[in-house]
Amino acid sequence: MSNPILNDISLKDSSKNLIGTSNESVVLNRELLKLIFIRWSTLSSTWFLGACLWSVCPLFQDLITADTKNILWNCSFVYCFLGLVWEALFASFFKEKYVQSKSNSVEFFKFIASILKNKHQISIPEELKFSLLFLVLRIFYLPLMLNTFVIHLTTIELPNGYNSFLMQISEPTKILKLLYFFDVLPFALAYLLNFGNFRTRSVDTTFVGWFFCLICYPPFNESIGQIFPFQHSDYTGWWAWISLSLISIYVWASLALGLRAGHLQYRGLCDSGPYSFVRHPAYAFKTMSWWVGTIAWTCLQISSITDFKNVAVLVGWNIVSAVVWTWIYHQRALSEERHLFRYTEYKEYCRRVKYRYIPFVI
Repeated sequence: MSNPILNDISLKDSSKNLIGTSNESVVLNRELLKLIFIRWSTLSSTWFLGACLWSVCPLFQDLITADTKNILWNCSFVYCFLGLVWEALFASFFKEKYVQSKSNSVEFFKFIASILKNKHQISIPEELKFSLLFLVLRIFYLPLMLNTFVIHLTTIELPNGYNSFLMQISEPTKILKLLYFFDVLPFALAYLLNFGNFRTRSVDTTFVGWFFCLICYPPFNESIGQIFPFQHSDYTGWWAWISLSLISIYVWASLALGLRAGHLQYRGLCDSGPYSFVRHPAYAFKTMSWWVGTIAWTCLQISSITDFKNVAVLVGWNIVSAVVWTWIYHQRALSEERHLFRYTEYKEYCRRVKYRYIPFVI
């Protein structure tokens, strides 16, 4: 026979355990709600500060159009109103990932608070350095990529019928506009969305990496371009189709990255598409398309020569400029590899894909 006293004791113990478990659950839910609110409020504030910076900072005045600024303001308002729902949904479906992941905006405001508290003792740990560098990247590249996307979107002409479609695909300049639209699309989306498996895992912290990446984009490339300008022929004639073929592979590489696209950061390994043949297909085929245009321009200059001395200097410096820009992109590739070599998966990828630019060549 069972002892009623022992049964009573066991029932009391089990009820205590249930009460304890429910209390812990309530505490955990409160902590999760608190985390959701903190992340939403800090990211909303970051969006608002970014929109203000993009509107008033002299660097962005000529860099982005008024339409792009309006889109960025709208994005900040949308997140302010709907971001709390987004954070709650993401936390409910991916609770473990959400709790374990770091918020760059939260880390940024923690840093600001630490500066205000301890003005004479400012230390920047690695996690905080990563958050600050990521915010700098997003502040600079998000409006730039979005602006380029908007510009290419407005230049695309939709065909009005079959004959119009045939006419458009027979004009290299119109195909080029469409290709550049698809090239910048994954970068614009990747900078707008940074979550889940596509979250930024690390940012390059080296001066060399940042230098060679930034000088490839406005306004910095304009300054370098004044010293090393290189001319290429318009997209007409037989050479245009060769250049378009090379640019198509370059765009294919951008699309293969998807939401992993970015600058000076690692969002996960991409070994599909052209990345299964070479490690830097975008840089390789972009610079090759430039060289095709440069050679075509040089041939045109030589064929219509009037002043040999001036043409020789112009052509010679144009080739030097093309070499310099090719070297700059080669340095970008090397700095990226130095950054990514900290990951075992990338080392294994380099062992599988041995060539950087051209299969079985280099």
